[in-house]
Amino acid sequence: MQSYKENVLVNTDLGTIDELATKIKKSEKETDSHIIGKIPLKGSIITVNNLRFKITFSSSVDGCFKARILKPKY
Repeated sequence: MQSYKENVLVNTDLGTIDELATKIKKSEKETDSHIIGKIPLKGSIITVNNLRFKITFSSSVDGCFKARILKPKY
């Protein structure tokens, strides 16, 4: 989850939906909006700026993933 105050990133948190909901309630005065997303799983395909990538590594603990651009088979 990322928390924003006047379109400026204030905080980033990882956790389950229940944990994030609790953190949202605690930080209502310091933030304007929150975005909750998920880290893509290994093997899934994502699109960024109309380019397609395949996830080669994913860690929800560290909040990071590695991706390789898809190439056509010749």
